[in-house]
Amino acid sequence: DALVVFFTDHGEAHWEHGDMGHAHGLFEPENRAVVAIAAPGLAPLWWDGPTSHRDIWPTIFDALALELDNEFSGVPLGQLPSDHTRYGIRHSGDPIMQFVERGGTKLMYWWSGERRLYLLGQDPGELEDVYNPADPDVQALWELLEEDIERVQALMPAYKPVDVGP
Repeated sequence: DALVVFFTDHGEAHWEHGDMGHAHGLFEPENRAVVAIAAPGLAPLWWDGPTSHRDIWPTIFDALALELDNEFSGVPLGQLPSDHTRYGIRHSGDPIMQFVERGGTKLMYWWSGERRLYLLGQDPGELEDVYNPADPDVQALWELLEEDIERVQALMPAYKPVDVGP
């Protein structure tokens, strides 16, 4: 009659993009995590769509058939659409890095001005940068990312992003 929850906080880099360990970047090997929830009577579910750690508690509440408190901002696993937008930030190093990903298209931006775009469905290892500022997908992702950059910069006014935008 127990609910068992296992989750990892993040992945690890193993020289895929020139770094070993974690907290270096926002590439998938460092940001992917695992969650497993098991209980008697709980139907098996495999979810590899968009999600984040904030979805763990709503998933637990859902598994236990408990009412979800409004303090949680996530949703139970498997209930987000596949084109849900995800954001990420690494602020512990220089330069600050941010990404926005939607529908398997991931735009990465370093506050030093570097930009990259990866099509995760075709390139899950993020090995081929296909950034093109004229691409409509790039422009749409920039609209989302610029708002997030502004929110972060308001919290960290001493840091200035370089050349924001396509």
